[in-house]
Parts: sequence; structure tokens; C-alpha cells
Amino acid sequence: SCTLLVDNQLVSNTFNCKSNFTTVKWQDITNDGPEEIIAITLSYGEKIELWSPCLYQHLFAYQWNGSRAVEIANIKGCVVRQDLYGIRSDDLDNDGQIEIVAADSWHTEPICFQNMCFGGSEWFEPGYRNEIYKWDGSSFIFSGTIAE
Repeated sequence: SCTLLVDNQLVSNTFNCKSNFTTVKWQDITNDGPEEIIAITLSYGEKIELWSPCLYQHLFAYQWNGSRAVEIANIKGCVVRQDLYGIRSDDLDNDGQIEIVAADSWHTEPICFQNMCFGGSEWFEPGYRNEIYKWDGSSFIFSGTIAE
């Protein structure tokens, strides 16, 4: 488990992490001037979907006023590629504002669980979609998905 401290002040609650795969940096992801605290870690556990526990990257972002932290993002993305991609920040629509992109594991039909399959097709291809989180002025909120 890890905790995040700035100037010996607690910024976050304890969270699951693998220390060799955890990064912490200052970056202005809200495009407002001051830099936010960004922590990205790697851990194993359940993501969102019922049947797909995964190795995931977990991004935490905090605005810091010098004495207090406000969480503005807490987003998980399943690792879906060999380069350990699970989450990234990128300006997807070239508007100057960063979006957070989180991979979400999925498979095309059929979906099988405990020897029961749904979807009617015998062929399926593994794949994933990306969940997009946009800055709304106070936090990063889910705004939709795009397939990879």
C-alpha cells in the first residue's frame, strides 16, 4: 500500500500500488496555470466489469493550494497492451485541454460466464474500448467511449 505526502502533509488515503510501477509528478492537466499532483500506480483487482478483474493503472490527480489537496480525478484503466497501457492523458480533440483516457477491457460477443454464453455467435475477437474523462471545471468526469 502507498500514501501520498507533500511537505509531510497527507494528500491521499492509502491506495493499492506496486512501488516500482508508481510515478508521481506535477503537471497542469486543467490548463489553468498551477500544476496538479498526478500519481499513477499499477495494481491488481476488479475494474468495473463483473467478470474481468485485471491488472490496472490507477490515476489520482489533486489540486494543491500549498496546504490542502482536493481530488479532481480517481480513474482506473485495465492494462490492455504489452507496453502496460491502461491509462494516459492526451488532448484528443486538440482544444488545448487534456482528457484522461482509460482502457476498459471487453470482448466482442459472445460473453461467457460459468459455461453459459450470451450473444449467439461462436466467433469473437478480444478488444477494448477507451473511456474518456473530460475536465468540467472542478473534476474529470466520464464523457463517453471510443473503441480501439
